[in-house]
Amino acid sequence: MMTLAFVVLTATVSAAAPKPPALRGLDPVSLVEGREQPGNATLRIQHGKYAYAFATPEHQRRFLADPDRYAIQGEGKCLHMAQMEGDPNLFKVVEGKIYLVANAGCFDALTGDLSGYVKEFTKPRRKVAILVFPGVQIIDYTGPWEVFGGAGYDVFSVAATAEPLFTNNRMQITPSYTFAAAPKADILVLPGGGVPNPLGPDDPTIQWIKRQVPQTEITLSVCNGAFWLANSGLLDGLQATTTANRNLDILRTFPRIKVVDDARFVDNGRIITTAGLSSGIDGALHVLDRLEGRGKARSVALGLEYDWHPDGGYARGAMADKYLRRLGNLSLPKDTEVKAGDQNGDRQRWERSWEISGPQLTQAGLTASVDQLLTPSWTKTGSKQDKVGQRTSWAFKGDDGKPWKGLTTISPAPGGPGQFLVTVSVEQVSQGS
Repeated sequence: MMTLAFVVLTATVSAAAPKPPALRGLDPVSLVEGREQPGNATLRIQHGKYAYAFATPEHQRRFLADPDRYAIQGEGKCLHMAQMEGDPNLFKVVEGKIYLVANAGCFDALTGDLSGYVKEFTKPRRKVAILVFPGVQIIDYTGPWEVFGGAGYDVFSVAATAEPLFTNNRMQITPSYTFAAAPKADILVLPGGGVPNPLGPDDPTIQWIKRQVPQTEITLSVCNGAFWLANSGLLDGLQATTTANRNLDILRTFPRIKVVDDARFVDNGRIITTAGLSSGIDGALHVLDRLEGRGKARSVALGLEYDWHPDGGYARGAMADKYLRRLGNLSLPKDTEVKAGDQNGDRQRWERSWEISGPQLTQAGLTASVDQLLTPSWTKTGSKQDKVGQRTSWAFKGDDGKPWKGLTTISPAPGGPGQFLVTVSVEQVSQGS
């Protein structure tokens, strides 16, 4: 019994052992005064995140009387790259203040007059809150994080709980804050991924978003993160975009939102929505462009080696393949294998192919399946068999009411019976054709 008590007591004392002092154990008061002096192991205190050791009781008293002067500055962020945590044992003393640096590379870069670094380090920084949740799309939150972090903003993640969570591709992350504990943000980023839809007004995330958006300077949604705003009613009466595929069509089910499918981002002032995935980088750069100017945004984009087109660029939702994606899937016999071929095009035309094979497949059966898929949306205008295969022409109206034409080709593929190449193309009909 006595032995057990001794073991428990020993473990408790060991677990409570103080952290080693920062600054390589040097006295912070002496450092501020321009000299290095080892601290005394018996004269140590914990202040904030760090332990400090002092050479004399007088130095300890002076520190406690004015810790803002003698303690590590900036919550321990790196003087060279303020978005990084500093190493407690790598430091620079500048203008009578102690600043940490993150690593040897940062330390070596800090040479000469460091007053400019201090001015940049100590200026007020915008705070950027990024929502994270189970199934969040990685690039949706990390793309804007890179942009705002590269601009020197204070970026942090916020979630409903403090528990670690998995992204859509099983990256495990731990949120910086919970909804209840998060600091007030200047910029709010709402990524996409596994966003539930629809969501009712009592959903905790919806409630949090509705409280945050009126307090932020700008709210930015990425991809289907637009549904956080749509379900909150915050896009009512506004233009908005989201990622391609079905999400643009789903967003149209919100009757008070005007959906835009031909832009990488839509700016409504305080609320900006972006299209899919990498479009979040463009949206974040656009925010920088507005807040800091084109030069700052361009510098960040160059630092990311990102080919930024601030006045436009590729918009996935505007590509002509949207008319193919809406069609759905072929009805095929059991044991049929479908291998995607190449696809390419632009806003006015698109072509896509598939290699389809199976023991029960015939050209006639495959032609009938294609016809069955297309007939509800398109009108057949002709069909013929030639040396290439079965060619069928189609007509339909685009989203803007203008005429489009389609062509399906089903050709035998090398390799024997039951193997076919299916090609579908669409093209906007030009005037006079």
